[in-house]
Amino acid sequence: MKNVVLTVISLLASLSIATANVHQSASGSQAYSGSNNAVTAEKMETESFDGNTCARVTASMPRWGYVTYWMGIPTPAGTSIIKFRLYNSGEETTTYSVYLDSNGKHEPLGELTIPADTPANSFVDVELSVYSDTKWSGITLKRTGESNGPSPWIQKVSVILD
Repeated sequence: MKNVVLTVISLLASLSIATANVHQSASGSQAYSGSNNAVTAEKMETESFDGNTCARVTASMPRWGYVTYWMGIPTPAGTSIIKFRLYNSGEETTTYSVYLDSNGKHEPLGELTIPADTPANSFVDVELSVYSDTKWSGITLKRTGESNGPSPWIQKVSVILD
């Protein structure tokens, strides 16, 4: 019994350490289009999967159109990770590039893509590494794909400090 209690305490301690690095998070529906919420502005739509509300940029977004997640607490300069919790509905999506908004500059980070081996109707975490020599607070998704598909479904966006 003593070994079980020690194991549980050890697991709980490691879980609290692992989650302690999350600087902040935003739900998928908290993106903005200009000064308006992107869902309210009809640039994003929401749906619930397995009890989790997710949002995606609609297929009507023009090429080079974008939405931005304004994180409330500036992320300090240095290394961090942006983690997207995505839902793979099995539907085809178009390419969305991720940019870091830092002091009026838009730094490209990569593409928001569901890994090919992700089973349909399941969640997956996609992480993008960040290095910035200044603090930052915005994450922009810009439609760069030529097809008229939507973005992947986004359940949550988190910033994790290294």
